[in-house]
Amino acid sequence: MNPHARLNTQYSGASSRRTALPTSVILGSSVSAASPKSHTAEKGGYRADIDGLRGIAVGLVLLYHAGFSSLRGGFVGVDIFFVISGFLITRILLTDLQIGQFSIGTFYERRIRRIVPALTVMLIIVLAVAPLLLFSGEMTKLSFAALAAVGSIANLYLLSTAGYFAVDSARQPLIHTWSLGVEEQFYLLLPVLLVTFGPNRLSAARWTVAGLTLISFVACIAVTSVSRESAYYLPFTRAWEPLVGSFLAFVRLPRIPRLLCESAALAGLGLILLSATRFHAGLLFPGAYALVPCLGTALIILAGGNGGSLLTRVLSVRPLVGGGQLSYSLYLWHWPIFVFYGLHTGTPRSLAETVGLIVLCFAAATVSWRFVELPFRQKQVLPSRGGLFAAAGAASFGLAICALSFVFLSNWLPNPGSESERLARFMDYDDEASYRRGTCFLMGDKQSSSDLKLSECLTTSNNRSNVLLVGDSHAAHLWSGLSENLKNSNIMQATASGCKPVLGTGGKAGCVELMHFVFEDFLTSHRPDTLILSARWMADDIPALERTVSALQARAGKIVVFGPIVEYQQPLPRLLAQVSSGRSASLIDEARLPAGAQVDRKLAEAVEGLGGTYVSVRNLLCSRAGASCTTIRNGTPVQFDYGHLTAEGSSLIALRAIEAGYLKAQ
Repeated sequence: MNPHARLNTQYSGASSRRTALPTSVILGSSVSAASPKSHTAEKGGYRADIDGLRGIAVGLVLLYHAGFSSLRGGFVGVDIFFVISGFLITRILLTDLQIGQFSIGTFYERRIRRIVPALTVMLIIVLAVAPLLLFSGEMTKLSFAALAAVGSIANLYLLSTAGYFAVDSARQPLIHTWSLGVEEQFYLLLPVLLVTFGPNRLSAARWTVAGLTLISFVACIAVTSVSRESAYYLPFTRAWEPLVGSFLAFVRLPRIPRLLCESAALAGLGLILLSATRFHAGLLFPGAYALVPCLGTALIILAGGNGGSLLTRVLSVRPLVGGGQLSYSLYLWHWPIFVFYGLHTGTPRSLAETVGLIVLCFAAATVSWRFVELPFRQKQVLPSRGGLFAAAGAASFGLAICALSFVFLSNWLPNPGSESERLARFMDYDDEASYRRGTCFLMGDKQSSSDLKLSECLTTSNNRSNVLLVGDSHAAHLWSGLSENLKNSNIMQATASGCKPVLGTGGKAGCVELMHFVFEDFLTSHRPDTLILSARWMADDIPALERTVSALQARAGKIVVFGPIVEYQQPLPRLLAQVSSGRSASLIDEARLPAGAQVDRKLAEAVEGLGGTYVSVRNLLCSRAGASCTTIRNGTPVQFDYGHLTAEGSSLIALRAIEAGYLKAQ
């Protein structure tokens, strides 16, 4: 390695040294002082292709969050960033170690200059705009999220609040800061590790990095299988991704044949495109799946550093490099812009609106990059290290005070006693009792039959009609209404979050085991009078549901399938609160999602064609024409989020199902 060549970084050494601007932050941006003469450097130096790859990564994240269904796996852009970040920063650290100029102070000065200024400006503006759009409960959550972002622990905060209903990402303007938390926690340890080995034991450091990568990867797979949220947010289960990049920084491959280099680059691109187009939010991600985009990124980086390839030249074109230069600011700004616009309108976006928002994101990112990032990174602002550290500390302290003030003041913003605030508080509805959460409705890591309290959930009655309710949360939300209105029936319940009640169901191991227990064990020895299957059904579920209804007809007196419920773009209580605050009543109808209507009709045809009973929950809540739907009962919203029922809503559905003759109040 040429120890004086700087890889996409600004070196904070003696003032006589020439500098190039940095690209070493995850999602960070870079620009060279002059256009590079080649697309790759032999043993270091600026690599335009890495900026181009960063441009692709941020583009995937942006288009995924914009809602383009063809890129339903665009969230892997963050995994690409992790690998790039590990590679670049480890190269920088190795160079500093080899020339004997490594300094912890210098390292963290770079980190602060790259991350803190743009993040601070974004947080200030988000906190300033939020009171205009958020209700008091939302302001409290945002304030805590801002505190976590300031402390670089956003990932841990989100994990502590993570739950099936706890975090609605579409209403959390700062949820994207989790990745910055993961990165900064990783870089608390990486320089310590390398300094421990020093410049003369880099071989040992390399194999230590390899070992830690393997351990973290195995841990990621293991934790994902039992708690996807933990694996997603914990630094140790994510560390293997930047460590893959770190290991690449140690690799010095001999010159390989051009064909092999081209093949590696194309294979890497193929893996990234595969994950971006075929992965989806329902996968047990990260787990082993995250290896696909990470391996793809590694192959592209290796190919670019080994003489380059056609893909290296494509990635070095100005538009992609420009996107890479803007990537940090673009990442910071895109999500608050999407969230705030969605909160304001409350309705699904049109394509024109989405394109307009993307343009706005680029405009905000350009301003942030030009007037915030560059001045700090070029030391035009706060050139001294001491002044920078002091300013960063003061800014963090000021933001913390501001966020805490919102926590204490949120009960008075704007009027906690108003009808709109009363309705908005239903977004924090406690479903524990009405869903029997943790008892007969299993969530998170515990979803197997051994976690179900059989004495409370699956005990039959000899003198009452036995009704068995099976499914996911959209089955659990029916329990309280059925129990209230079918007083002469024994309502049994076996439900788990995200668990479809069909034979051969997929998902978490606990869900698979629970459904196998209910269908193959319990129903073999017990024959309920009525078997109710309910879930958040999708069109893809219909074939499996048909097989299930057909196979189970002999094991129950009657099979009843409850269809998908009406869903909204935003939580129903929020829409009602907005209307109460003066918005048009048509907002609720405009925010209602149309997607479930077609699935509802197909489900009815399939179930009734097999002799089962189908209950259209949509028709129970809404007029046949769908022009209006029941949204509130006895002063309580019938749903507390996009679609889950409150106890009042559950009672309403059960009562109307009885009145329509689908169920009998025996």
